[in-house]
Amino acid sequence: MDAVTNKNRAAVADCVLDGLIARIVTGFARQTGKALSVTIQKVRTFADFLQAILASVAAQGVSSTAAGVFYDGTVYLVQENHRDAAAVEKTLFHELFGHAAVRALGFWDPSGPRNTCRSIYRNQIPLC
Repeated sequence: MDAVTNKNRAAVADCVLDGLIARIVTGFARQTGKALSVTIQKVRTFADFLQAILASVAAQGVSSTAAGVFYDGTVYLVQENHRDAAAVEKTLFHELFGHAAVRALGFWDPSGPRNTCRSIYRNQIPLC
């Protein structure tokens, strides 16, 4: 589980959040011809997470201001912690590319972010 923190106070509207999720999912399918392998779900408040996710978040010291969480193949967006579409897009980018993609490419090191970064650096593919 990983989280991105966003200190926004006013919640983004349902229609905005739902629209962005739909745009990402359908856009990915249209561009790649494949379904997104990660599920994206929204939760209204941080307290609405399942107990297993709350326990994982607590163990990592993440606060209730987290805007997004990647847990067990799902990106969760915390609605109350986003104020607008730009904040949602930032969180989606962070969760999808910063966590889901790192795992999909085999670079994730469960011992921590520093070792994950080292893994990415050691395994980089030469571009020329």
